[in-house]
Amino acid sequence: MQDWSPLPEDFYRKIKTTDPSKTWYPVRSSIVESLLTLLKGAEWIACPYIEESSVFEPFSVIVQRNNRFRVAPDAFAHEIFAKPKLSEKYQFDEIMNRKYTRIVDSVRKTVKVELRESAVHEINETFEVGGLCLEMEHQELLSASLDSCYIVTAVAYSEVKFSVSIGDSKRRGNSLHVENEVFQTNQPIPVAFKADLFPVDTETGELGMRIRHDGSELREGRWKKLVRSEEKALRVPVEYQYTETSQV
Repeated sequence: MQDWSPLPEDFYRKIKTTDPSKTWYPVRSSIVESLLTLLKGAEWIACPYIEESSVFEPFSVIVQRNNRFRVAPDAFAHEIFAKPKLSEKYQFDEIMNRKYTRIVDSVRKTVKVELRESAVHEINETFEVGGLCLEMEHQELLSASLDSCYIVTAVAYSEVKFSVSIGDSKRRGNSLHVENEVFQTNQPIPVAFKADLFPVDTETGELGMRIRHDGSELREGRWKKLVRSEEKALRVPVEYQYTETSQV
């Protein structure tokens, strides 16, 4: 584990709980950018909720509803035969890890993250204008702002081990309370993605010509979870460990 803490104090102030899901959301961009250095660029966005990241697959549809972004699963009105392919443009280290730690307001906060078996799958096909069409009666689309939508075109996958600790195990010879939680998968899951922006014909659902964008709306905007936090395992199709430990 590389002990590397170049991040500003604001990064650590965002860590308010040892729950990996709640911690991943505010610090995700810093973590992904520092580990997956080959993905640096305005077009890449870190998956907002690590335990629900499986919904970010190539051809996933992202819409904005009530000023929050969300994924609309199976939102196309037709079957898509094009398949994403493994990209050879990105060559990652087999294991990439970091440890971020700092004392803030007399409390040590530590984040450890490890990514293994990282790879990028992307869509190489070019679609004609009107070649993709949304199902406008889809539940997530009925009340969404559908003058435009995003289509995921590339996904970075990794096996993930992500732990958060708050507290100090020892200070001045006295042991102190430490809270720690760990999120870990046993196979690669999406950690970051790219998405293209398209205008939508609100009557037919057809997508128009791609609109240039820098990814800032998706990166900085608010996201909606698919399920409540107490149901966090429901939509994750891979086995993972979610453990809590404490020491005194």
